[in-house]
Amino acid sequence: MKIIDLLNMISKGEEVPYRIKYIGKIYEYVEEMKWYLRDDMKCELSNSKKCLNDEVEIIEEDKKIEKLEMFIPQRESDTYCTKYNEIVDKINEIIDKLNKGDKE
Repeated sequence: MKIIDLLNMISKGEEVPYRIKYIGKIYEYVEEMKWYLRDDMKCELSNSKKCLNDEVEIIEEDKKIEKLEMFIPQRESDTYCTKYNEIVDKINEIIDKLNKGDKE
C-alpha cells in the first residue's frame, strides 16, 4: 500500500491499518490526529509530496487462538467423552503456550 492510498482512506473516513512499517520503522495510527506516529519517539510519518508513492507494509495484529470446548458426559461410563476431554485439555494447554509465545 502507498502513502497516498492511506491519505485517501483517511480523507474518506475509511478504516485504516492500525500499524504500518515504513523505512524500517513502525508507526501506529492515532485517531485524534488522523495520522501515524512512531511509538518510540512520537515522530510523525512524513506526508511530503516526495514520499506519496512510497510503499508501506501493513502489520497485522496478533490474533489469539480460541480454546476448544469440552463435552459434558451424559453418564459416568462414557469413555468417549472422557478421552475426548483429555485430548481437548492437552490441546488447550498448547493453545495457551502459543498465545503466550506471541507476547514474548
